[in-house]
Amino acid sequence: MKTITKLLFLMLLSMFLVVSCDDHQIDDPQLEQVVVKDLVLSSKVGSDLFFDVNANRTRQKSVAYDECLTVTHKWSEDHKSMTMSITYNNCVAGGITKNGEIRVSIAHDVAKTLMTSEIEFVNFTVNGSIMEGTMEIKAKSADEFEADYDLKLQYADGSSISWKGKQTVKILSDGTWEINGQTEGKARNGKLFTRKDINLIKTKECPWYVGGKMELTVDGSEKYDIEFTSKCGDVYYTYKGVRAKLKIDK
Repeated sequence: MKTITKLLFLMLLSMFLVVSCDDHQIDDPQLEQVVVKDLVLSSKVGSDLFFDVNANRTRQKSVAYDECLTVTHKWSEDHKSMTMSITYNNCVAGGITKNGEIRVSIAHDVAKTLMTSEIEFVNFTVNGSIMEGTMEIKAKSADEFEADYDLKLQYADGSSISWKGKQTVKILSDGTWEINGQTEGKARNGKLFTRKDINLIKTKECPWYVGGKMELTVDGSEKYDIEFTSKCGDVYYTYKGVRAKLKIDK
């Protein structure tokens, strides 16, 4: 009997050690789906808007969804301002589907060759959820921009996620960007959060970040560290000392 009890104990111990390895999956939907995924999504949606506006302002192509976009430009007579419309028709990248229109009012400071862009949402949806709010992008120099945002995603079930803050975007090279910023908001489960973006790296080739990390604090005490690896779509987060792979669509 003692031998059987000892074997059972060793089996249970080995199972615990396997489950506690660094890269195990945490399947708690409250932890992973509601909190972490929402907050990562909010950062990605905001960054995507910046990249779409910047690329299409200069008539360059958006990387992941060229053919599904309809873009129009209308300059003022003095060429100091422009109105741009970007219409999405089932544009899919990184597991996110966009539909609807964003209208961008762009003011051009000719003396400094800098631009300020204000974004308006017209029946714009992300994965079927309605996006509302405001976003302003200011050029601080030829290769550095600042985005101020106050945004909200309204889900079909009546829940929502809202966030506001500021990001600084720097061009490191052609097609490679570095993002830093600070955000606060409310997740779908009603919990307040803050998010700090630290040296996030975005490239043309990947719809997600391929470097850097986020520091999340939920309800003032729950702390998460999210790290983006150089392999597109490989994202990990650490919660209470346990490291897990975040399940996202690539």
